[in-house]
Amino acid sequence: LPIVTYDASLDKNLADFDGTSAYSFDMSDFYDDIESSFTLEVYFNADTKPTSSYKDIFSNQQAGGFGFEYNSNGKVEFIICINGTYFNVSVSITTDEWVHLIGTFDGQNLKLYKNGTLAETLKIAGKITPPNVNSQFLAIGGDSGNNVVNNFFDGKIAIANLYSNVLTENQVLS
Repeated sequence: LPIVTYDASLDKNLADFDGTSAYSFDMSDFYDDIESSFTLEVYFNADTKPTSSYKDIFSNQQAGGFGFEYNSNGKVEFIICINGTYFNVSVSITTDEWVHLIGTFDGQNLKLYKNGTLAETLKIAGKITPPNVNSQFLAIGGDSGNNVVNNFFDGKIAIANLYSNVLTENQVLS
């Protein structure tokens, strides 16, 4: 499991992920609560940029779902599967920098905020397609796979939250 330590400069506990482990939480009873609107939040610091493909920071994307994915091009995508099709909004980040991302979906718009500033919006209507039954768990530091976590993240995570409502722009700023 990741190592949990206290960071005095942040005044928070944080989990340090080494790219080989993650935390996971059963989501099977919660998809109805978030199918048309939700907010995903993460405060993280990436140790390394993926050298190829991607690593998942906070995700639930096996054949459906949603999550934050860090790509080898230096961008983090907020990805959501709506009616069986994946859509995303993205923002560039650098390693060794604390970044606060908030992704929202209100049934009509997919939005991504970086450090309190709206980075990108995509108009998309519909409902979330849940992942397959063997992948209905949310992973902090990875992604849900078929009964396993995969695509492990290398870095630190201080906040990882899922809300069943859309945070307002004022709430994003606070």
